Amino acid sequence: MSGGERKKRLLPQGVKGWEEAGGEFYQESYPGAESDLEMMQTDPHRISTLLPSKKNRTATMPKDQKLSTLRHRTTLKPQCQATVAPQNDIQIALLPDLSENLSNEKLLWEEIMKIKAMPASMSQKKELKTKLLSRDTLRLQGFKQFKWKKKLSLMQLKIHLGELNEKLTLWRGSLKKIEGYYGTGVVSFFLFLKWLIFLNIFISLIMMIFVILPTTYFKKLNATAINTSNKVRDNSAVLLDQNVTNRSEVRTASIQTSSSKFLDLVFDSQSMVTSPLYYAYYNVDFHLDLYYFHFNLPLAYILATIMCLSYSFVSVLKNAAHGFKHQLLENEGQFYAYCNIVFSGWDFCIRNERSAKIKHKALYNEIIGRLNVEKHREERRNRTKREWCKLCMLRIFVNMAVIVFLVIAGFVIFEAFKMSSQKTPTMENWLMKVATEFLTAGSIIFFNLLFPYVFQWLGTFEKFSPLFAVQMTIFRTIMLRLSSLCVLLGSVYEKLLRSRTQTDDEMVSWESYLARELYKVLVLSVLTQIVYTFLFNFPRSLLAKHCNYKVIQYLGRQEFNLPGHVLDVVYIQTIIWLGNFYAPLLPAVGVLTMLIVFYVKKFACLVNCHPASDVFYASRSHSLYISILLISFAFSVVPWVYSITQIPPSKEYGPFVEYSTVWSVIEQMFHKVPDWLSKTARFGISWPIVVLLLIILMLTNYYYYSVYIVNKQMVLILKRQLILEGHDKQFLLNRLSAFIKQQQQRYRPNNSS
Repeated sequence: MSGGERKKRLLPQGVKGWEEAGGEFYQESYPGAESDLEMMQTDPHRISTLLPSKKNRTATMPKDQKLSTLRHRTTLKPQCQATVAPQNDIQIALLPDLSENLSNEKLLWEEIMKIKAMPASMSQKKELKTKLLSRDTLRLQGFKQFKWKKKLSLMQLKIHLGELNEKLTLWRGSLKKIEGYYGTGVVSFFLFLKWLIFLNIFISLIMMIFVILPTTYFKKLNATAINTSNKVRDNSAVLLDQNVTNRSEVRTASIQTSSSKFLDLVFDSQSMVTSPLYYAYYNVDFHLDLYYFHFNLPLAYILATIMCLSYSFVSVLKNAAHGFKHQLLENEGQFYAYCNIVFSGWDFCIRNERSAKIKHKALYNEIIGRLNVEKHREERRNRTKREWCKLCMLRIFVNMAVIVFLVIAGFVIFEAFKMSSQKTPTMENWLMKVATEFLTAGSIIFFNLLFPYVFQWLGTFEKFSPLFAVQMTIFRTIMLRLSSLCVLLGSVYEKLLRSRTQTDDEMVSWESYLARELYKVLVLSVLTQIVYTFLFNFPRSLLAKHCNYKVIQYLGRQEFNLPGHVLDVVYIQTIIWLGNFYAPLLPAVGVLTMLIVFYVKKFACLVNCHPASDVFYASRSHSLYISILLISFAFSVVPWVYSITQIPPSKEYGPFVEYSTVWSVIEQMFHKVPDWLSKTARFGISWPIVVLLLIILMLTNYYYYSVYIVNKQMVLILKRQLILEGHDKQFLLNRLSAFIKQQQQRYRPNNSS
């Protein structure tokens, strides 16, 4: 007798109740599950072995592991639910429960915020908010009401300040316009330029507060507060010390007109050498002890420079980490690249039809580019040994050609430096003097403009992948620009060595001389960009827009070459870092030049150029900027460290005339500290401690690398587990739907009868 019949007899007649399922429940068959139900009758917990995850696990594990797994398997009591909610009901169930009474206005606000963050349509949100606001709510009393009102006021103030900050953001309209026409990749360049401007502003403030303003102010104090030395110079406009013979022309600032001052600032006249722009102005001809305050100019000078470089390094690393995270997220979807392009490649910031067509073409070009990459990989796998040898020889030849071009550029720059250093007293033409002064900087800018096109043409013979070819061109271009600066630094150093045996008026303050050369390169670089944009590219764009000839349109059509513009900006920043110590006002000049460059690049982007056919994503572009910037920063720091530790400073001008090297200031500072602190510092920098720290650092790096590998493997395992869990849920839902159909078919004849 089954359990159902026994229950029927126990119930009185005429009383309907729930009927308990008996053994026939497990004997009923339904499509695709009869054998499973028979198995469940003997052991219902065996259904867990039918899950896809269990099947996958048992199929991949060894035989002994199978037996141990079956031996130690724990049994869980299954709980079945006989209700199936449609998908819409499930979404509604995720919404806030409006059947509960809201107790006070705080909970009402929280529920409204939940509705605001809910992934639902605006009509549903409005309907739910209306229902919430129509209910009666209790007001908070006493101190709770005060705290809530205060919190609500602070939240509203934060929202208003955020909106105000967004409206007052520098170049907000320009950046939105560029983003709308050219997408996020191009606007990331202008955001990068904006970030460099604020970085230089902070560096300028550091130099202003700790070096420029104290020196300028203390020089003008009363003689009772300043103990002048025997090396006092005339601060009006004397170039160098009057005791040295054969000085350059001396000009006084009192007879200069406003136009001549502007020309002196732009073209770096001799009278500017004693201005606060250069190193020679910050002479150590005074000491200040006023109201128990002692101003140590050499220490302030070196520490301010270290602070500027340290802040720059930390800022660059922070941005590099931010870009690295985005790059990792982008690389996660490399196996679904085509799906990502088709379904999520659209830039919703584009607002006009012309840019939309260009974006369509850009996406098409990206798909073609990826297909070309796959084709390139296939060709690379199918190359014969003969083709490999031929290609390797060709690449070696191209690299040798690049090296030859770099050597030619360095030789020409060195010869131009020698020509500009020669004294020509008979030259009375002002324009010829300026041309001679800017001969070195002009040769550097000339090669910076010409050779990138040569490198790009040579790269076509190497048959690299498109992305790697662009990276190689960028790398060779940045090496060209940095090597040209290396030649300039080497030329100045060679002239400094000659000045120790031969009298050279210009090298009395070699720091100011080097700063002048860097200043010329900076000014000429900006002027070249202005002339190239407005006098060359702008007429080309007009011809391309108003002439229907295909040849003219081909020659006049321009694309916004994003890597080239990035190199221009990074080159300016490299000069600023390199000359920060020798020209304390150079970061402030850099802020002004970058403001000019921003508007020049904006004009070139919106007026002269069409959007590039290659797609530049923000994350990929940002990583490119920061990588180039890190290389340039390392290049800027190495010569500066060598100069302050190995090269003696000028003995007549500057804050370090009393020291053998600039680093001696730091060493003397350590001598003045207590003995225990100096001994601790010396012990900390001794070679056994340094070696120990290096070993610990290497072990720490290896540990984090191991953790990274383990976490990466765990992420893959968890991804697979999530996929299997989804299969399990689908399997159980299929079994549940089959069971419901079986029950409906079973009771349908009884109900009809």
